[in-house]
Amino acid sequence: MNISLGTIWGSRLKSAIFSRFTTALSFCRHRLDSHAVIIILFALISILSYYGRVGGNIQNIELGGDADSVAWIAAALDNPEAFSRDPLLSHTEWFEFYHAFHVYWLRFARSWFDSYAHAYVWLMIPCVFLHLTGYYLLGVALGWSRVWSVGLSIIVLLTFWVFPFGTYWGFWPDPQPRFLFAATAGFLFAAALYLRGGALGGVPLFFGG
Repeated sequence: MNISLGTIWGSRLKSAIFSRFTTALSFCRHRLDSHAVIIILFALISILSYYGRVGGNIQNIELGGDADSVAWIAAALDNPEAFSRDPLLSHTEWFEFYHAFHVYWLRFARSWFDSYAHAYVWLMIPCVFLHLTGYYLLGVALGWSRVWSVGLSIIVLLTFWVFPFGTYWGFWPDPQPRFLFAATAGFLFAAALYLRGGALGGVPLFFGG
């Protein structure tokens, strides 16, 4: 039987293939759109978190704890002459080995902001967004519904105090270096699940989540 593309059977074959393709494309687009709404929601939460931390007082942002120390390290590396009499920061060899991303970011982005503190707090936007998105994708990779996946990302974002050790897990008003590491953990766990299912193992989970 001749089913070349120029025959009636060929035309029907082309029509069937095109119909299947458009159906699959529509299905994938629907799934992507439903996930996109959630990702946009995460972006809005991230921006609101930043403005909630700044509180309309960009000129007088105060950092505390580790965040304050990181900002001072960046300032001392950029302006060693200003700290020539400081008993600690005048010795850059004591902390120049500290290679946290935050230090590089503050030194790179300082000219874009009015202070190191402002540049530091701005990291809340990408950190919160990565945190929410990463754990949401982890929930999707586990085969959970979108509602449960969003719930996971929100719960993991909350602050949980570890009283015996005097520390915490989760969100903090100043995005410390460990918060950035925690924000990327969801992507790592989700990627591990995807790879466990093979090169395309995560695709059905993502589109069917």
